[in-house]
Amino acid sequence: NTGNLGSLVFEIMVIIPHPNIFTNGKSFTLTSPFNKKDYDQQINDILNLIQLFQILFMIRMILSLSFYFNSSSQRILSITSLKPNYLFVTKSLFKTYPFSFIGISLLISIFVFSFALRICERPLIQSGSTDIDFEDYSNCVWAVLITMATIGYGDYYPRTISGRLVCISAGIIGVFLFSLLVAALQDSMRLDGNEKRAYTIMERLRAKKEMLEISSKIIIQATRRRKRKALLGLGFPEKLAEKLAERDMIELNERLYDLKMKRCHYNSLLVDSQSVSEELNRHMDLLTHDIKQMKAMLSTLAAKTQNNMNMFSLIKTKDKSKKKKKKGTEVLINESISQAKIAHGSTSPLLPRIESKENDE
Repeated sequence: NTGNLGSLVFEIMVIIPHPNIFTNGKSFTLTSPFNKKDYDQQINDILNLIQLFQILFMIRMILSLSFYFNSSSQRILSITSLKPNYLFVTKSLFKTYPFSFIGISLLISIFVFSFALRICERPLIQSGSTDIDFEDYSNCVWAVLITMATIGYGDYYPRTISGRLVCISAGIIGVFLFSLLVAALQDSMRLDGNEKRAYTIMERLRAKKEMLEISSKIIIQATRRRKRKALLGLGFPEKLAEKLAERDMIELNERLYDLKMKRCHYNSLLVDSQSVSEELNRHMDLLTHDIKQMKAMLSTLAAKTQNNMNMFSLIKTKDKSKKKKKKGTEVLINESISQAKIAHGSTSPLLPRIESKENDE
């Protein structure tokens, strides 16, 4: 009911076969299509080749651990009427990390196909039917890499049927991965929105400068032609003057044609520059809005600062008035003491009390 019966059968066929003691030493005879010699193909080698497909399970595990396959991503896919699968995760990873994705895929492919090629070509090496040393793993890597890059030097090539099948598979995978690499390089060299706007402005400036240079050359050419017409009236040889005038006319027409082409190029850039001006106006509006908000915040801050300053000055004024009042009270007490001394003399019993009170204060 789930529709995963094919995947289940494939996983069982990949997981169950493995080298064992019952097939150890057992083989069957095959004939090399290169030199028509027989060689013994071990059954355990074929089982090892089948086990290499388990690398797909490791890749699937890595994809399931990515950000694009977690619960939130699956919920977003269900909202957008998409089915969460590993193909979507692969596309997303290639879109986000194109060069890392291609590099890791190439390394895994080279490792797997090199190991498979070494297994396939080993029986022919053991029988002594070939002089190509595929027992060395580096030679296998070289042969697979040259095959995947579609170069094919021919110094190392498989001579067994299974080895040729491995190289055919490596060539197909290599063409796919290198085409992805070309697409990623092309996409990285494409100008984005801001770069395209900057390029359009620069091209307009360059076209304007070239138009000014061509216009100045046209003015110089027209002035030179007028001077040569004046020389013709002063007795200059007529044939030479006509040749010079004809040459000036040709050069003038060439300059006018160049100016026309530059003008067309400049006008074509004006169409793209409209979006640039709209974007600049939008940014200016946003900047103006931010400046207004900044001014409002500054005015609010200035008002709060002024209120704090007013409160501080009010508190300071109250402190000054308290100090003046205190000084006035002290002056009155001193005056009253002096008057009491004068009226009652220094022997009055009230004076010690007043003086002690004054000392206490």
